[in-house]
Amino acid sequence: MIRRLLARLLPGASKVARKPRVYGPTDHPVRRDQLSGGANQVIRRLQDAGFKAFVVGGAVRDLLQRVLPGVNLDAVPVHGVPSAARWRAPLQHRRLAAGSDADVFVARSGWLVRRTVVVPHARAQSVRVTQGPWQRRLRLATVHLDSTPGRITPMAAHRDALDARALAEEQLVLARAARRSFRPEHWMTQPPDRGGPPR
Repeated sequence: MIRRLLARLLPGASKVARKPRVYGPTDHPVRRDQLSGGANQVIRRLQDAGFKAFVVGGAVRDLLQRVLPGVNLDAVPVHGVPSAARWRAPLQHRRLAAGSDADVFVARSGWLVRRTVVVPHARAQSVRVTQGPWQRRLRLATVHLDSTPGRITPMAAHRDALDARALAEEQLVLARAARRSFRPEHWMTQPPDRGGPPR
């Protein structure tokens, strides 16, 4: 139904293929040798044959397991937003969710394009809660995790105001504990059973 509505409002838009967002080697800290051997081999063969090949889908999930060893994103408990959020984010309120486990903070968002932001607790530099006039009226608030500068903006948008404050306090505790427990760049080490000892 939404696609038909967009087609009426924007004639010809549905005929134009949307270009994928491509992150180059300078846009992220992931190294080629962190990819699985099979994914590397397939991409190399396709590119050598003159085709364009990108890392997507299951290869990305496999890569996350290498970059964040021991973290299972499917097991991280995330919670959606209250019904009042539909007045603040009518198109994507059903897709908004956030949560954490002992290792990472996860936030999901998006309407046409679904996004999942994953931040290791040790990378969180500060946590803050913001509340605009509209959010105050709806008793909502947004939790922001300030991390190293980059393309992502980790936040849990339009949470219940009380839950947002509780989430922020929880993230502060987890971030402090993670910084005490982990050495620098721990989350970028490769597990020993997947290609040798950590570098």
